[in-house]
Amino acid sequence: MLPVMMGAALLSGFRDGTYSVEHLSSGAPPIIITLLVAWLGGSVLGPAILSWLPGESLPFKGWMAGILALTAWPAACLPLHLTPLDVTVALLIIPATTALLINRLTGTPPDSWRKSAPLQVAPIAFATGIWIMARFI
Repeated sequence: MLPVMMGAALLSGFRDGTYSVEHLSSGAPPIIITLLVAWLGGSVLGPAILSWLPGESLPFKGWMAGILALTAWPAACLPLHLTPLDVTVALLIIPATTALLINRLTGTPPDSWRKSAPLQVAPIAFATGIWIMARFI
């Protein structure tokens, strides 16, 4: 996850076809916090509360843990000026990444993995696409 955070931080300096330190300093913190909350939700929070989450499906429990992790994101971003794009990316990436990490860490059965992985990867890919397009358009 560290290389992804570093790459996102470097890409956040691009805006409107130019790269600047001002764009980097305003764009990097929201995406880094988003990725950090998603990673902590999937690797710390999710496994810690997995047995208390209702239901038997691990992918469903992963999404629930992701939604719980998402509730910490506004507090982590409190002093920052957020754009609607930052909020949209967080809403898509945090629950999906948390669920994906929980599925990977808990050893979800292959049949459940085949069904749930596309539903977890799609929001991540969509959010990544719109975040990158916003940097260069």
